[in-house]
Amino acid sequence: MISVISVGITDYKGGYNNIPCSAKDAKQVYSCFRDVLGDSFSDYSSICLTDIKSSEFISIVRSVSKT
Repeated sequence: MISVISVGITDYKGGYNNIPCSAKDAKQVYSCFRDVLGDSFSDYSSICLTDIKSSEFISIVRSVSKT
């Protein structure tokens, strides 16, 4: 099984480095992997994260790396 962590952060602290399309891109990357890999893709251990804080991201990565 293949697991994917797809992340798209739209709003950055300070606002001058915002990337408006990143959340949409993260969702499309996740969907593309799921569609192309079919049965080899693991919905159970994959996740698409959009507009989360760095502390949330670190926590999720740590929990996934333990599995």
